[in-house]
Amino acid sequence: MRNFTIICLILLFTGVQTGYTQISTPVSVTTTLTPPFSTFLNDYYALGSNQLTATVVLNDLNEPSWDVRLKITIESNQVRIATKPNFRPSSPITIFPGAVENITGESLEPYLNYNNINISGISLADLQKNGKLPQGFYTFCIEVYDYNSNRLLSNKSCTGALLQLNGAPIIQTPSVGEVIPVIDPLNIPFQWQLSSPAFDANPANTEYQLTLYKILDPDVNPKNAIANNVIEKIYESEFSPNTTLIYGLTQPSLEIGKKYAFRVQARDVEGKDNFKNNGFSEAGWFHYGYPTGGNLTIQTPQNNKTFTKDEYKRFRWEGPDNKIDGQQVTYNLRIVEIN
Repeated sequence: MRNFTIICLILLFTGVQTGYTQISTPVSVTTTLTPPFSTFLNDYYALGSNQLTATVVLNDLNEPSWDVRLKITIESNQVRIATKPNFRPSSPITIFPGAVENITGESLEPYLNYNNINISGISLADLQKNGKLPQGFYTFCIEVYDYNSNRLLSNKSCTGALLQLNGAPIIQTPSVGEVIPVIDPLNIPFQWQLSSPAFDANPANTEYQLTLYKILDPDVNPKNAIANNVIEKIYESEFSPNTTLIYGLTQPSLEIGKKYAFRVQARDVEGKDNFKNNGFSEAGWFHYGYPTGGNLTIQTPQNNKTFTKDEYKRFRWEGPDNKIDGQQVTYNLRIVEIN
């Protein structure tokens, strides 16, 4: 009988202790990043943004609700940004047992506001100047704290992303050095694409402008002509979301045999500078038709050469001095008797 009583007491005591044990992390948080991964800090807390999400769940079923706040840390091997340890927003986030609370967009703004963060690796003035983080791999971490105290309630949930500027457009047509046939009416298709679709800006938020130049000095490398300003601007399109442009009758006419350079600039519709090289593609160039009016150099015979009656009459010359690669040239020799 004594043994039975002792066992019952132990079970009862154990049950009482279990019922009042506190959960060490009463809150769970999950950090999620949604591409594209912007280098602009405010893109992660802008109105309507879901690029950064904190998913919070209250696991302690003994609590009817809990007022909480967040701490956000964004860190690379160069930069660290973190919500100030004792920062408390004007109103709490109230969570309920078992209910999932997704916190995104403007709800995250207080925790990344310039006035409420500690920053190292770059100056606050540099960050405020353009709002951009240096390119690199970053870890985003979120923790949940009790709203009124500094008690940590959750795990530390982290996820990483490579933040980089979007690549400039890549020209697809015309190909470099291509000879564009002269046709009537004028019809030249230009086409380009984003260089890294997996990381580039949302195409719906990107627009493009094509600029066409005539190269004034044929001896200048066409790719350097724009940088050296050995050009004449012929045409500049309006910015458009299209990645093609047909150059035709409504655009300025082109001169047969001339070299033309062009490039495409991409920009964000909101005006953010989030493209490499300010959004400019590498310069492309082409010939519009084959050049005309070149000069031939006669190699043989020499001037004033006198052929004897039985001498074999050999004529040799060089090709035109403005011939381009791939150009097929035909010749017609005419001998004129001068009295």
